[in-house]
Amino acid sequence: MLNRLEAVSLLCVALFACDSAPVDPTQMQAGSDVVVVRPSQESATVRLGQTISIPRPFDAEEWRVDYSADVLLLLNASEARRPGPDGWRFRAVAKGETDVALTEVVTVSAGGAPPAPRRFVISVRVTN
Repeated sequence: MLNRLEAVSLLCVALFACDSAPVDPTQMQAGSDVVVVRPSQESATVRLGQTISIPRPFDAEEWRVDYSADVLLLLNASEARRPGPDGWRFRAVAKGETDVALTEVVTVSAGGAPPAPRRFVISVRVTN
């Protein structure tokens, strides 16, 4: 049984590893079903049936989320435009490739031009 310090250390190592390189299913523990993909990553490779979790890049109110519904199934209970604090969750439902594009929806304030929306694109490849 791990003590608290060991558990926190392992969690920190796992979070650092997720944020530093593309996700490769051959590098994951056997039986792992959830793959965390950081918006800073350019790509991820997952197996058919795995769940992909993408945290919000920052705390914007609304987002436009574009992806291929032929390859990924959105699992969020709420609508994709307001994903909640944990971000978006998808299930890999078919082999193939798709880009998941997260684009901030910018509201126009009175008397000013809206800032350019921030956009993040992650290429997802689903294998057997």
